[in-house]
Amino acid sequence: MNRFSDPRAADLWSTRVCAALPTAAVEPAYRLIRLLLVSRSWADVRIFTQVARLPDGRYVAPAHGKWGVAFEWLDGLGATRLSLERF
Repeated sequence: MNRFSDPRAADLWSTRVCAALPTAAVEPAYRLIRLLLVSRSWADVRIFTQVARLPDGRYVAPAHGKWGVAFEWLDGLGATRLSLERF
C-alpha cells in the first residue's frame, strides 16, 4: 500500500529534501511524516502533535507556519495518503 498521495511528501520522507517547502519547514515536516508513519493509534499521535479534522474528512497536523501534513487515518494501520499542504 502506498502511504503517500503527494509525491512531494514521499520525496521528503525518502530524501529529507523538498524544494516546494520553505527551508525552515523541511525538517519539521520530515519529522512529522516520520512520526505519523510509525504511529498506530491516536494515543501515539497525541504524544507529538495536535490534529484537526478537515471538512473533507481528512486530518491535518501542523508542520511549520502555514504548512501542514494532511492524512487519512485507518485504525490499526495509522496515517495513509499523506500530503504536504499549505493552509
